[in-house]
Amino acid sequence: MEIELLIPNNINVDALIPENLKGEAREKFHDRIVYFLHIIVARLNTKKVFEEYLNNGYVRLMKKYLRQIMGNQTKDIIDILSIKKIITVDLDYEIGEYSMGYILTDKYLKAKPKKVQLISYEVFKVYKRKLEEQRKLQKKLSSKIPQVIVQLSKPWSIDLPKAVKWTIMFESMFYNQINESKIIPAENKLEAINKYKQYYQFIRRQLVRIEQGNVSDYTIDEKAGRLHTIFTGLPRPLKNFLRYQVDQSLACIDIKNSQPFLLGYMMTLRFWKTTQESRASDRAREELTLMKVGKEVYNKIMDKYDKKRARAAIIMMLETPETIDRSEFPGIHLQCLCSEGKFYEYIMDKFNGIYLAGGIDRFGTRNETKREVMRIMYFDTRKEKAPFYAPFKQFAQLFPIESKIMRLIKSCGFREFPILLQRIESKLMLEKVGEKIPKHIPFLTVHDSIIIPEIEVPATIKLIESEFKFYLDLTPKISEPDVLNTDKGFEALDSYVKEKLNNLEIKFLNKQKLSTNDIMGGDEIEGYSLHYS
Repeated sequence: MEIELLIPNNINVDALIPENLKGEAREKFHDRIVYFLHIIVARLNTKKVFEEYLNNGYVRLMKKYLRQIMGNQTKDIIDILSIKKIITVDLDYEIGEYSMGYILTDKYLKAKPKKVQLISYEVFKVYKRKLEEQRKLQKKLSSKIPQVIVQLSKPWSIDLPKAVKWTIMFESMFYNQINESKIIPAENKLEAINKYKQYYQFIRRQLVRIEQGNVSDYTIDEKAGRLHTIFTGLPRPLKNFLRYQVDQSLACIDIKNSQPFLLGYMMTLRFWKTTQESRASDRAREELTLMKVGKEVYNKIMDKYDKKRARAAIIMMLETPETIDRSEFPGIHLQCLCSEGKFYEYIMDKFNGIYLAGGIDRFGTRNETKREVMRIMYFDTRKEKAPFYAPFKQFAQLFPIESKIMRLIKSCGFREFPILLQRIESKLMLEKVGEKIPKHIPFLTVHDSIIIPEIEVPATIKLIESEFKFYLDLTPKISEPDVLNTDKGFEALDSYVKEKLNNLEIKFLNKQKLSTNDIMGGDEIEGYSLHYS
């Protein structure tokens, strides 16, 4: 068996190998250079690269994983590629939080890829083993959701001409707005436009794949349990162009304020239960406790603060009324707001007109408020004193216990909090709901929402409500089902352009980096994708 990897066609690998290396040592060095370059080049053709590459141009790679293939030559290879100006290294990293980033310089970034065969048996053996480990991991993860995976082999399609027309119209309108903006610095306009152009070139390739029926590829995030498919990466309005056979009208069922709703579940004693505390009859319902979905986090918290005292303090905190105001006005309780589907509206009302930048209100619309709430929930609380994150302070005043629980979990690493939220969401939507939808019904999961034939909407809503109620003791609010059609896609253009422009201007006004999340949308940690290397 041969293994061929992709590297830029204008790179002569042999010329990069130190002259003192001979025989097997030389072959190893050759293959390790090829492997490193391949990681960057290959990702330019996948969704993942746009989550990393568009994040200031750098593909973030953890050295502990690089060393599994590159061994003790990792530093030498990176140094040689840097000195030869083949790659640029991003030194903006944080130990224990996120890794260094690497990008090809323009000369090599624009070159077409070529295939290079691995020649060292040792490197070949390790690389093959890692591929097999990844294959087994994905097989293991997918074995829990066979019914959901099967949906990707069904005859999904898209109205390709209209969907492509939408992307062209969006780009034209959006780039004009960027150029006319008096807020975005002139030197940053071209950079922003180029990043969006690259992303939408990728999106158009994805649209063609859907039309061709080439949609079976997927990955399951080992950390958060989320299923990533060609459908989960589509910009929101483009989902209106999806089709399933000729006679099927599709609709999207969405859980309102799902992430804050799951934060509300973290505020229940059930979430903090241990297996020993559960009766045998309740064990099936305890799958989504912190002990089950985040055992490492649970143990870290208990070890850090002394197990008995930590549990007693948490239980006391959750059983105690938070503030006098809250006892007088129970309607502002986070769980109540989320169960009624009014959380974002409440936050928008309380924060509206306070956080202005250049005349732009960060909480001016529901969509903008949702983005800011995600930022409040996902950001690194060690930065809470920075002016850009000032809304967190007001959030903590309104929801003091929720903010304490967020800080407590983030003390184990700020990524742990959103990963836990998404792990609970994935288990509910994929394992509990998706696997119970009757086999003859076609559907697609898009994280906290489901695309399904319109005729099946009432039964599916009942299923979602019953599963959430059983496992969480809480019932979510389901949005009014959104029937998908092409007219809605075009009707959403103006508001989508405005939403994207406002976020871009807010970023530059607050001297923030243009992140992946700004370009792609979705629930991510302040510029860093949850499914990182």
